Amino acid sequence: MLKVYNYIKDHRCQSVSIFKAFTTLLVGLLSLSVHFFGETPQSLLLLLATFASAFTTIVWQLLFGKGKFNKIVATLFLGLDNILLAVVLLPLTYTSALYPLLFLTNIVGARFLLSRRLGLRLTQLALGLFSIAIVGYSFAGLVQNGFYYFTLTFFPTVILNVIISFSLTVIGRLQNKQKTLENEKRQIDRTFNNIKRELFLNSQLVSSLNNDVKRKNIEIKNILNLSGQLNINSDSKKAIESFLYTVIGQLGCKYALILTQNQKENKYLSTFSSKGLKESDLNKVRIYLDSNLLNTLNATREPILEKNIPKDDLYSDEIKILKFFNNDLFCPIVIKGELKGILIVGSKLTGARFSEEDVNLIAIIANQAAFVMEQNLVTSEFQDIYFKTIKAMMKSLEAKYVFARGHNTRTANYVNIIANKIGLSQTEIKELTYGTLLHDVGKIAIRDKYLLDTNVFADEDSILKNKILEHTVKGASILKSAGFDDSVVNLALHHHEDYNGKGFPHGLGESDLPFNVRILSVCNTYDAMTSDRPHRKALSGLTAREYLEYNSNKKFDPQVVKAFLNELSINKEMQKFH
Repeated sequence: MLKVYNYIKDHRCQSVSIFKAFTTLLVGLLSLSVHFFGETPQSLLLLLATFASAFTTIVWQLLFGKGKFNKIVATLFLGLDNILLAVVLLPLTYTSALYPLLFLTNIVGARFLLSRRLGLRLTQLALGLFSIAIVGYSFAGLVQNGFYYFTLTFFPTVILNVIISFSLTVIGRLQNKQKTLENEKRQIDRTFNNIKRELFLNSQLVSSLNNDVKRKNIEIKNILNLSGQLNINSDSKKAIESFLYTVIGQLGCKYALILTQNQKENKYLSTFSSKGLKESDLNKVRIYLDSNLLNTLNATREPILEKNIPKDDLYSDEIKILKFFNNDLFCPIVIKGELKGILIVGSKLTGARFSEEDVNLIAIIANQAAFVMEQNLVTSEFQDIYFKTIKAMMKSLEAKYVFARGHNTRTANYVNIIANKIGLSQTEIKELTYGTLLHDVGKIAIRDKYLLDTNVFADEDSILKNKILEHTVKGASILKSAGFDDSVVNLALHHHEDYNGKGFPHGLGESDLPFNVRILSVCNTYDAMTSDRPHRKALSGLTAREYLEYNSNKKFDPQVVKAFLNELSINKEMQKFH
């Protein structure tokens, strides 16, 4: 029925023409039946009524049948048929069985061809005219048994009109549902096309992102492995060579070398270890201890490009050396506050400039070389040195994320205090502290546009938030590949889990969530809230404390929250962190 109704609505002009032709045929049949079988002698009037119906049908088809549908004109044409039927044909044909059929046909046509309101009004007008006409003709003596024929026509028409109204209501709802489904389909099609387009773009980004993640993963692994070598390699020469291999392989440089005072009686720095340069060239490299070049490097105490080194006060032999290392990077090696060597890194084979990450990596390598050269790797100071190396590494990784600077160190201090307060062992506290310093290492694999976008947390886009939260999984992968203990790996993986089991990534909660993770979760949240972020300024300590209290036993372990807030209220050292 819906398809038929939709076809009528889509082809209204043609539908009116077909309907009027059909009613003309019925008028003609009605006239013939009355003429041959009835008692009415006005054959001429019946013939004229047939011609009148045919004439209006032809006029409609010629003037309006092929144009744009005009419901007012259509109403007038269909209304003329009802007037013809109720006023002219009634006294001539009311005894014929075709008369009620013709009346009902006109009602059906008006309801389906016109709008619901106009169709109902025209039906009411036809019934009114019919009622007035049959009463008038009955008093005039032109209609016999008027009540009988009124009942025979009027009540079936009313019942049919009710059925049609119900049908049109059902059809209207079906149409609305169909339109809704069509709109949803169009929306789904648009969404599908957008997803398809984004998938195509993302498929191109995935390869680049994977390569970037792999490169940074390898970089972190290499840095951590370098720290590990301080424990296992007593041969400083081999350790230095491994550092140089790391620099060349990681940055794609032409060569790398370290200059130091090889013997105490020497008054100059010469090559201690090198990779990528000829021995004959290295024999010519000497930088005297009292040279202006060393004074400049000692003053900077940080990596500096050859082109940025002032050359006004340099001697000819110093300028000659700088020309030999044209466009290279010089990194001072400082041991116990004194300049003891230089790490020189050759320019990249690709010709690209050194990035900030590259410079940070070179600085770390220089520090590692300083530790090796100091030959105190197995003393009681080693753990402290290793701890400082980890912090230096994390600061280098966070260098480009301004809003995260100091976050890991402050959080580690909070963790250390609370873990001692709760009563963890010294071994557990040390592992928890190391893990806290490294818990955000996965952010190195997250694109800057997600970490630094000021609008990421302004809306409720869960996809963007999950991209940032993926640093937990990536960090765990990096630490696991570097050989860290499971306790450290789990801190990186689960520090965004919630105590109620609704966190990221695995939804662990309560006893399933390691206790050291619950400590880190509270300390990490407090420091994050009281620190500046790309999307907001730092919140007050009061606001952060209220947030922890509100989410106690929800996001956070109530025991840890209680211990943290109690200690925060009395510990002046914790209060000074911000």
